Amino acid sequence: MTLKIDEMQGFFVEDKQIDIVQNSYSRLHGVIQSLEGAIHPDILTQLKDIQSTIHQTFKPYWNAKDVAFDREIVALENVAQEHGLRSVWSMSSVQADQMNEPCSLKIKKLTYESWGATQTRDIKGKPTWLEIWKIADEMMRDSGDGHHVFIEGFEDLGKGKFRMYAGS
Repeated sequence: MTLKIDEMQGFFVEDKQIDIVQNSYSRLHGVIQSLEGAIHPDILTQLKDIQSTIHQTFKPYWNAKDVAFDREIVALENVAQEHGLRSVWSMSSVQADQMNEPCSLKIKKLTYESWGATQTRDIKGKPTWLEIWKIADEMMRDSGDGHHVFIEGFEDLGKGKFRMYAGS
């Protein structure tokens, strides 16, 4: 997502930049809390004013990102429901509108190690992300591990072999 901040100047801020500001804002909050009572009250007031300015400036963008995230969660839930999937797609790098695109990973063999039985599947051709999700969902079900339902990522083990990671 790219956010236009200033109509007159045409100034744009990318997600990564907003994340940096948000993380810096959180760090500043922690610093202010740790300095309370240790520095002159006027300096503390100045720091709190800076923090407030950052918050007021970026709050609309942080809220917009939250709304976009919530929409993506609903879209992924709809995909899961439409295809009878019990697992939850938790890889933000691949969104709901990309599920019918070819998987960018060169997966030939996929393994899932869990609390249940280890599952391995041979992957044929060039599957879509949705086909990978369906295979991953099947592997999770077949493993008997009903606790880990979030598909979090795939580790490249080399030579077309990948390990799936799931969380709870």
